[in-house]
Amino acid sequence: MHFNLTLSDLVDLLTIGISISFGVYFICAKPIHPSRCFALFLLATSLTMISMVLGRIGFFSNNPSLLFLPISFSYAALPFLYLFLKAFASERKMSKDWKHLLPGTIEFLLFAVFFILPNAMKVPLKGSVFWQYYYILSIPYQLVYLVLIVRFIDAYHHQLQATSTNIASRSLSRIRQFSLAFAVLLLFALALLFLVDGNELPINNLIFSIGFYLVHFWVVAWGAQQQPFREPVVLLTNKEEKTQITKKEPVANPAALEEND
Repeated sequence: MHFNLTLSDLVDLLTIGISISFGVYFICAKPIHPSRCFALFLLATSLTMISMVLGRIGFFSNNPSLLFLPISFSYAALPFLYLFLKAFASERKMSKDWKHLLPGTIEFLLFAVFFILPNAMKVPLKGSVFWQYYYILSIPYQLVYLVLIVRFIDAYHHQLQATSTNIASRSLSRIRQFSLAFAVLLLFALALLFLVDGNELPINNLIFSIGFYLVHFWVVAWGAQQQPFREPVVLLTNKEEKTQITKKEPVANPAALEEND
């Protein structure tokens, strides 16, 4: 059995190697909750990329019994990064945000069920409308989480400026830059879906692979240098923030305040 690896496949394998290596490192060397979330983000990303590379080189076509191998986590990787940021910045427990992992859990269970089906059922399913929608919808789904990540970081930095003097060491700007760059890559991939055979051009795959390697290595290098904050910043809603300001500032004219209420 012979497989032709393209240059984009080799770049993806390099990204996979980095993700797996640092994912294992975060689990073994930094056994704390935020780092576990970051490790799961890296491992989920690497497993999804393995599935994509195997599909591109024809591995599943030559081995239909391995179709729907449950190693694709397109709906779980970015939620893990989002939960990592919440735990990293405010020591929020994952048990409070389990709902973000529900789509990824459903994804895994569906793949596990399809994986044990006979080949006569799996092969037609792979080319069905279900598979097309699964792939297409994964892109806007990831874009939604990238927006959530950017909004969370902006809110965090806003709170940080009011509560901490050591802003530079606690900045999440690199994660924000990663999210914006990854969003551009996803929009690039989404645009290719509307071009005739555009997603089959090797140069397009290579552009995406190199771009993702660069932004992925950028965020991995940042994560390897970080430690959770000893004094977490508690993110407040706009209503809670206004309430605290009202409590702290003396009221010059209580009657006027009562009229406003």
